[in-house]
Amino acid sequence: MKIHWTETAAGHLDAIYAYISHDSPEYALRMIDHIHKGVNKSPHSHYMEC
Repeated sequence: MKIHWTETAAGHLDAIYAYISHDSPEYALRMIDHIHKGVNKSPHSHYMEC
């Protein structure tokens, strides 16, 4: 299943990355990856628009 991110959600991910990357770009990428993986594993993801 492919998740389609809203513009708002994508903007939030960008803001999270920007905030964390001030200290560590590597950890910022890890966090975004962690969020993506968590969304894909969500038991409620079948309710999301695909």
